[in-house]
Amino acid sequence: AKYVTNEPPSGWGKIVMLRNRDVLQHGEPTGLKYAGARTLAEWTKRAEDYGRPKNGAKASEKTGVDRIVSDNPAVIDLEMALPTDQGALPTHNAKGEGAKRMDLVTLEADGHELRIVFWEAKNAENPGLRSRGEPKVRKQLADYKAFLARPGMKVHVAKCYHRNCELLLALHSMAKSVQPGIAALDEAIHRVANGDELSVDADPRIIVFFDGPPTPSWSKHEAKLRTFASVQLLESYPYR
Repeated sequence: AKYVTNEPPSGWGKIVMLRNRDVLQHGEPTGLKYAGARTLAEWTKRAEDYGRPKNGAKASEKTGVDRIVSDNPAVIDLEMALPTDQGALPTHNAKGEGAKRMDLVTLEADGHELRIVFWEAKNAENPGLRSRGEPKVRKQLADYKAFLARPGMKVHVAKCYHRNCELLLALHSMAKSVQPGIAALDEAIHRVANGDELSVDADPRIIVFFDGPPTPSWSKHEAKLRTFASVQLLESYPYR
């Protein structure tokens, strides 16, 4: 809702939905009106302002993720939510907490094989990456791995992302009818949407982006991260 309006109607929560020309809180019959491109432009600006660093602060992780998505056409989903029930994860959410979420979902081609890869994205300054003991991000990845290890889960996830790619193809076709110059979808998305087999990488990875040159202490933190996860570094990814 914070991206939709600066003054949400009384009683609105965090999540709203678009139904025809109405922006609604779930269960409510009326809400705000959607006025097409003008409304979409307002939402885009509000989201950009929300992610923009304030008062000299470091770039937010949402900003970094936005840059990653814009540069990587194989990204197929953001913030994949995990279940909140007690039996699903070793460190299940306390009452009132939001669902745990994997930041990025991408497709990766290895020869003829296509696989789903999950990523936890963090700014290099995030304290979850830096610790004299065990980095907090390790527990996050353990939760993700436990979820994927549940019986039948990888098959279920692969089936869901087959459907995801079919929808991306359909949405892209609609967008292209309005804007013919839109960038093409990644070949892997076409392959999955057209029925190619899809596997799931059960070891989530870490992607780290920087606002500038790494600090002198970064190398020791990176070495610790690499003992339990695959790590990819993206240097010089400030807000633009």
